[in-house]
Amino acid sequence: MQACSNDPQVAVHAIRNLARLGMGVVSIRWSQLGFGCTSSTSRDQATARNLFGFKDGTANLKAEETDLLRDQLWCSRATGRTG
Repeated sequence: MQACSNDPQVAVHAIRNLARLGMGVVSIRWSQLGFGCTSSTSRDQATARNLFGFKDGTANLKAEETDLLRDQLWCSRATGRTG
């Protein structure tokens, strides 16, 4: 089952309530909490705020910054550099 909402706390409470209602029949075997699009990867995207109000990932490399991506992200066989 996947629970999605604009607020992660709402999704967590929905899953907890469903598990409580199904006690003895169902159980949570695995879960992963996360946000979609918490950081921007291009200049056209806005960076969303997390639960603390911070904008995470605003200093990440952007897709349009090809020189920085080549120098800082990708490994080069010729130089053996890792960034």
